[in-house]
Amino acid sequence: TVQFSPETVQAIEKVMEAKLGFQHVNSVFGEGPSPKFRKLTTGLEALGFPQDLMRHNQHRLIYSIPLCKEANSYLLDESTDLPDYIRNPEKFCNATEKIAYYWRERWLKSRINHEPSLLTLSNTKKWALSEELPVDRGDTFEEQETHSSEVTLTDSSDFNTNNQDLNFWRSFAYASQNVCSDELKYDDLERLHIKSALDDFVLEKVQKGYSIILTGNAGDGKTHLFNRLKSDLSKYGTIIQTDATAAMRRGDITPILNEWRKAQSKKVPYCLAANEYPLYQLRSNGQQDLPILKEVDRQCRYRLAYGPEIDEENPRDKIIVIDLSLRNPLNPKFAGAVIDKIIHNNAIENYAQSTQDPIFTRNYIHLSHPIVKERLLKLFDRLRMRGYRAPIRELWIIISRLFFGSSSHIVETEWSPTSWFSERLFELDDRFSLSTLLRQWSDPVRCSHPHWDAILEQPGSSNSGDWLIEGQEPLYSLRRNLADRFRAMKRIFYFEHKNGIESFDLEDDSTKEFFDFLKGIKQSDSLMIKKIIKAINLCYCPSYFNGIQDALYLWIGHRFHEKPSCSFIANQYIAINQFEALLPRLPKRMENAIEYLPDHFLLRCNINEKQYNLRIDYSLYNTLNKLENGIPRHLVPERDINRLDIFIEQLLSANVNQERIFIAFNAELRCINRIRISNDWRKFEEVSKHE
Repeated sequence: TVQFSPETVQAIEKVMEAKLGFQHVNSVFGEGPSPKFRKLTTGLEALGFPQDLMRHNQHRLIYSIPLCKEANSYLLDESTDLPDYIRNPEKFCNATEKIAYYWRERWLKSRINHEPSLLTLSNTKKWALSEELPVDRGDTFEEQETHSSEVTLTDSSDFNTNNQDLNFWRSFAYASQNVCSDELKYDDLERLHIKSALDDFVLEKVQKGYSIILTGNAGDGKTHLFNRLKSDLSKYGTIIQTDATAAMRRGDITPILNEWRKAQSKKVPYCLAANEYPLYQLRSNGQQDLPILKEVDRQCRYRLAYGPEIDEENPRDKIIVIDLSLRNPLNPKFAGAVIDKIIHNNAIENYAQSTQDPIFTRNYIHLSHPIVKERLLKLFDRLRMRGYRAPIRELWIIISRLFFGSSSHIVETEWSPTSWFSERLFELDDRFSLSTLLRQWSDPVRCSHPHWDAILEQPGSSNSGDWLIEGQEPLYSLRRNLADRFRAMKRIFYFEHKNGIESFDLEDDSTKEFFDFLKGIKQSDSLMIKKIIKAINLCYCPSYFNGIQDALYLWIGHRFHEKPSCSFIANQYIAINQFEALLPRLPKRMENAIEYLPDHFLLRCNINEKQYNLRIDYSLYNTLNKLENGIPRHLVPERDINRLDIFIEQLLSANVNQERIFIAFNAELRCINRIRISNDWRKFEEVSKHE
């Protein structure tokens, strides 16, 4: 049924209603499955089509799990000797206890008296399974997720130093992803705080009587900021709620509404820190009780602006919603401030100068070098421009580990590459999304460069004078195998060699084009639009034709059953001059609040005073380049093809003029035809090969 348009179905409904005198299918529960299928079947049969024309070919699916290797033979009714645990399951109720008993007898008994095993066990960091699981407090899933992250930092008494600052940073490096600002003292908040324009913005707006809502993801710094500014905000009588999830027990928004009404009655600002879902609950269920939530909802729906400034970007009431997820911690300015915060800490600086820990001193000296810092920030920025982000607490932990390592139990030597900051940066830790992203998208090892790779494969073959910090090729442990050594050298080369920035020079052109466009350099808007229009047309008609980059054709696919579309046809198109490429920016109400750097742009089409947008991020841009280079649509990510399909469907709803000339692509014959229809739309006047 997918190839039949809504207009066709409506026409059939009208015909059948006129013929029968009543509505045959009412699309209500209990009538039967697939009302559209039944409408079309009855209508097409009345029009003379054969009864078996309509077949959906969607079979019922049955899933099975083989509980023994004889399962297939048993299901085929073959003679099979099933295992006893299948035939008599009641005999195996205590199977878990028996397995545990066998493990104790077979393995544990012998290990208890095995000194190397006991030594290894004593050096293993303690952990409890309960720390890895959500705490069951009868909360909703969202609340459990929040509460499970409220774990304090490692006790500083674990470290062989009395310096509180040093203890703090070291404990942060050894901490899990559960470090949460709710549990930190004011002094700790000061150590972590990055002074930014947001501090002054919040205080200035509150002083003028504005209420402030900070939203975003867990770990974006909402609670941290309000906790730090609490004393200053209190001067204006501000009522502050630092955690909406904690206040809304079991999703009940009443406590928030009551506090907000109290602030309104006292005519003082109200400040709320809320993750996305609690704020969504407030917006959805609280507008009748608290009308100001309508403005909150409006601002949440339009968090970014495109094109010239308009009045709607200003607040319509004395409230401003600030989405901290737009302040990507991976942008160079913020991440650079995090690095500087550690490097310029007196305790860190003194500890490095003391050389008590040669590994720490070495990494401190190297990370303090301006070129090393600049290149580290470029790696974070590569993730940002691809649309990735990381919570602030993850960024703190990963950067702290460059200095301290990830555990006090890992034994490293001064000249072992595992102790280099460049290796610690890419140390795999599945608990942190940032760790995985760095390895996948920012690791120099993943980008080949024949010239430099050949040099780095041979120890001592690089020019010593080109190494910026030590003036020679870094020393390394000869015990490492060649593959490990090459990886370590490739990474340190990127950071510390004069030509290290060339590590990513041979990256694919689409990545460079996308990054350059976001930065506003190189390619003009018109060239970019032509490129995108051409690629979208090729998604549906993968053969070149005249005008393929001058207009976007509104393709309609035709297919039989559940097979991929066997043809695409279009007799509507939108000229290229009706499209524009727009970079996002913060709306006027949030100017000077946070720093926003774009990670996508819009392809916008203006038709009859309406706007139709296609959001193009790195993933989709990469897919468009693949389509332009001839890769068929079924070999690129389906999620990106779906986005293009939805965009075309939106444009089809805009009632673009239909032409009598159709362009049809046959996927089986790989040919394009030009079809001309008569003025009365009743006859084919011409069918020819389209050039």
